[in-house]
Amino acid sequence: MIVTYLRSSSISSYTWCAHKFFISSNLGIKEPSGQKAELGNIVHKALELLARKKLAIQNNEEKFSDEELGLSFDTQPFSVEESIQFGWDHYTDPSRTIHSWNQSHKKQAIKWTFDVINFNDGMFNPLKRNIIMPEQYFDMEIDCDWAKYEYYVPGTDKKEKFNGRLRIKGTMDLVTRADKGLVEYIDWKTGQRKDWSTGKEKGYEDLRKDFQMRLYHYALCKLYPDDDILMTIFFAQAGGPFSLFLDRTHLKETEDIIKTYYQAIQRNNFPKRILDFNSNSWKCSRLCSYFKENWEGTEQNKCSFIRDQITQIGLDKVVAKFKISESPWGSYGSGGGVTNRDGETK
Repeated sequence: MIVTYLRSSSISSYTWCAHKFFISSNLGIKEPSGQKAELGNIVHKALELLARKKLAIQNNEEKFSDEELGLSFDTQPFSVEESIQFGWDHYTDPSRTIHSWNQSHKKQAIKWTFDVINFNDGMFNPLKRNIIMPEQYFDMEIDCDWAKYEYYVPGTDKKEKFNGRLRIKGTMDLVTRADKGLVEYIDWKTGQRKDWSTGKEKGYEDLRKDFQMRLYHYALCKLYPDDDILMTIFFAQAGGPFSLFLDRTHLKETEDIIKTYYQAIQRNNFPKRILDFNSNSWKCSRLCSYFKENWEGTEQNKCSFIRDQITQIGLDKVVAKFKISESPWGSYGSGGGVTNRDGETK
C-alpha cells in the first residue's frame, strides 16, 4: 500500500482492519462520523472555546475567534454555557450531520463538559490553565533513511514516480504550561477506555504504549525542545485523568514503533479484513459504513466490492481505477477542527 504520512487515527484504522485503512487512505473514501463521535466533538468544541477565551485573557485581547465556526466572541462575557451551545449548534446543524438529535444528547454533552471543568476543583478547567495552544497542529518529516519512499503513480504503467520522506501529522487537543520547563498536554476523551481492536479496557501501561500518545509525545518533544512533557488523558466518562510519564529517552523507541507500522503498511499488498478472521463479526455490521453501504450501482457492500476488485485486478489497478482524488494518500487538512481530530471515539 501507499503511505506517505501517518497519524494516530490511521494506525487505529490499520490495526482495526487493514482493508478499511486501504479504502480510506489509498482510495480516499471517507466514512461519516458516528453519532457518539459527533457528541464527543460537541464537548471538544466547548472546551476548545474556553481555552481560546483563556488564551485571549492571557494576551489581554478583548475578542477571540474560532476558524472552524467562523465566528468571533467578546472575551470577558463568554460563558461555559455559551461554549456548549455554540458546539451544539455547530455539530447538530442539519447541513453538517446525518444524525437525529434530541435534548437527551444535549444533556449528555452538558454533563461531560461540566464533569471536566469541575473535576478536582477545576484542575482541568481550561479557564484555570496556562494555555499555550488549543488544537495544536503538527506536520513533521521523519529525517531518517528508513523513512524515504518512492512509489510509481498507480495507473501510469510505471512511468511516473513520486518520492519523499514519511511525515507524521495530527491535531492535539490542548497544550498547556504546567510549570516553568514543564508542558502538559491534555487529551479529552468521551469514549470508553477501551482498545477497540481487542475489546479490552486499557490500563496505565496500555495507555503509556498507546500509539496516539507516543506520537503526540514525539511531536511535542520536537515542538518544545527545552521543556519536559507531561501527557494527560482525561476520560470524561471512564475514570477521569490518567497522566503518563514519558521522557526523551523514549523517542528512539517511538521512532521504532513508527518505522514498524510504516514498513508493515508498505509491504501489505493484500490487506486483511476483520471478516477474514471472523465471518460473523459484529464490528463490521454495527461499526463500519463500508460494510453497511453498497457500492453505487451494485448489490455488494463497499467492503466486498473493493475486496473482489483487489482479487481480480490487483491493488495498484484498484487504486488507479477507484481513487476519488488525484492523490488521496497525500491529503490531510490543515490544523483545527473535527476533520483533523485523531484517535478513537472522543
